[in-house]
Amino acid sequence: GIYGKAQAEFKLVKHNNGKAVQIIKLNKNGWVELLSNRIPVTLNSTALLEISGMLNAESVKSGSIVLIGFDAKGKRIVWNRIFNIKGSYDWKTIKEYSFIPASVKVTRLSLRINLGKGCANFDNLKISHIENSLPVGAQLIKKEWLGVYSKSNNNLPPQWHKKSWSHTLKGTSDNGSTNTQDCPCR
Repeated sequence: GIYGKAQAEFKLVKHNNGKAVQIIKLNKNGWVELLSNRIPVTLNSTALLEISGMLNAESVKSGSIVLIGFDAKGKRIVWNRIFNIKGSYDWKTIKEYSFIPASVKVTRLSLRINLGKGCANFDNLKISHIENSLPVGAQLIKKEWLGVYSKSNNNLPPQWHKKSWSHTLKGTSDNGSTNTQDCPCR
């Protein structure tokens, strides 16, 4: 999608004997987004997902990869910024993680360039469920904002979202007692 008077091009380009997706934002206005296909997931409990792939960037002021999750009725219940894109760099491999609740039935990736002009290329992005990543019976019971956001100061430090969210897991130990554990995002 193209939002707020942005101008953009979306292309397939050659990379590693295959094709990569390229987003070129041509002006400083608005922001652009390319959404992946809907990826169905079947979960019995809270799960840890791994988002991996390759990307490069050229003169990107602000961009991101966002994991979006929807419940059975199509309501968005997860919106996690997984990776910030900034500056210029050659192809690199990324591997990031995100907890999602069992109520997520469909996921999508949103590839974005938010501010300024720039170009980003994405290849072989995938979402994988990390099996046995949580203790049996553990549930995501709370996800809370730990940071402070000020509209007057948009100069947040790089990777601010990874240091500003906490997940609380609830589970039962072998002796039957209930335990909770805070798990800050990486």
